[in-house]
Amino acid sequence: MNNIFKNFEIFCTNPYIKSGKAKSYANAIKYLCEYLNIDITNEKLGEQIADIEQEITNKNSILYSKFLLFLKKRKQSSYLRNGYVKAAIPQFILFLSKTKANKQPMTKVKAIKEVIKSCNGHATWDDIYSKSITYYLEIMNSIEWKAGIRGVLYRELKNNKTFKRNLDGSFSLIEDISNNKSQHIIDDDDKILLNTLKDNQINIYFDKDKTIGIIPTKEEYDHKYIISSLSGTSINNLHKVYSGRKAEKYFLDFLKINHFVPNEDYFDVANQRSYGFDIKFFNMGLEIKNIKTGSFYLSDNEIAHLENNKTHLILIDIDNGIWLLKNSSEWLNKTIKNIKEIRQYCKSKYTNIDLTDIKINIDKSIEKDVYEVSQLTHDEIYNIIIDNKI
Repeated sequence: MNNIFKNFEIFCTNPYIKSGKAKSYANAIKYLCEYLNIDITNEKLGEQIADIEQEITNKNSILYSKFLLFLKKRKQSSYLRNGYVKAAIPQFILFLSKTKANKQPMTKVKAIKEVIKSCNGHATWDDIYSKSITYYLEIMNSIEWKAGIRGVLYRELKNNKTFKRNLDGSFSLIEDISNNKSQHIIDDDDKILLNTLKDNQINIYFDKDKTIGIIPTKEEYDHKYIISSLSGTSINNLHKVYSGRKAEKYFLDFLKINHFVPNEDYFDVANQRSYGFDIKFFNMGLEIKNIKTGSFYLSDNEIAHLENNKTHLILIDIDNGIWLLKNSSEWLNKTIKNIKEIRQYCKSKYTNIDLTDIKINIDKSIEKDVYEVSQLTHDEIYNIIIDNKI
């Protein structure tokens, strides 16, 4: 099938174009062009099709009868009798108009930009995957087209060129953000905090197709602190509990999807005080940290487990990536050393200050010590966590 018909079929597959049966529509137009002996590369193709639309779909016309006879000889008459030709022509004209409008070569970056604009400046992964075809007809030609989109986003985010990832996981254009300093993303997670925080209310699932693998750093986020409380408890504290548990469940689902067996290969022990870590993965403890805001906290107990080689840190930015930070990490050891030095200094100089809860900000120097594991296979995950095979 010629590329123009293949792309038209993809165009009709788009759920936002209520066009029906894409394959039949593409065939209907192909057979019509063959009958009329039309040059499909002609820039006036749309006008030619539009000129004969009424006559070719009128059962009483001579053109309809001749076209029907042409199709009967090829055993394809159902395309005309069942109305596929009539339904496909308006869609084909629309398809050609959109193709013609894009005189400049379309790219994945341009397509994603158009999707973001069509979503009022904030596009989710589902928006980008489902709507890109509207602007870039060939985007689905490759079997790995989703990976291609993720690769473009990774490159642009890494170079801080075009897109920015928002705290809620959606994407915006950098130019739009710079022009709108007061922009605020409302997180639906706040809604759950209006009720009692129950573990069965926290539902999160791992999706390999959404991860892009860019570890967030502190400087990427403009933190705003709002002082408020709910039933005597700080909302900020509730958020910490909730975001931590959400990251844990996200990683548990990641393990399950990669064919590790719950309660055999791994155990969820986050709520069991006797363990001192969140997940028991074979003979290794895993401490899960949600790093969506480019930072995380370490308690004295967690530091002790890391120093005694009993745990590794798993850093998670949901719908972005999952990173392993081994307890032998140079970055981690330096960070723990800094924490101890600060505490020792304050203990001798400022006896009225308790620095038990210290926030650790992630900077780019961590990149050489972390391993992004969201795209790895079962055996690769096991090897990198348990057997130190990098």
